[in-house]
Amino acid sequence: TAMLLVFLATIGATAELQAMLERAPILFVFALIIVTVHTAGVLVLGRLCGVGLRECIVASAACVGGPASAVAIASARDWRDLVAPAVLAGSLGYAIGSFIGVFLADLLA
Repeated sequence: TAMLLVFLATIGATAELQAMLERAPILFVFALIIVTVHTAGVLVLGRLCGVGLRECIVASAACVGGPASAVAIASARDWRDLVAPAVLAGSLGYAIGSFIGVFLADLLA
């Protein structure tokens, strides 16, 4: 966790404040729309498939924010039985997303 915070602080320290303030509002709205549609989709599909609300919330967090945010949500809500699945789902998403990203980069280059 400490190394993750150092990494995030390093990324944030290199940001241009003026450019961030100019572009942040539209990016925030875009991200809000994407996350809202994603969460609604996961909850609807989870309901149709008979998956519980807790599992849908953690799965959505793993898809959007990766294993770190999914574990944080599962731990904060005291859902200890969902911590390991959160890590596994987030890590699997990173692995699959990396292969798809490299494939698309090669395809478009």
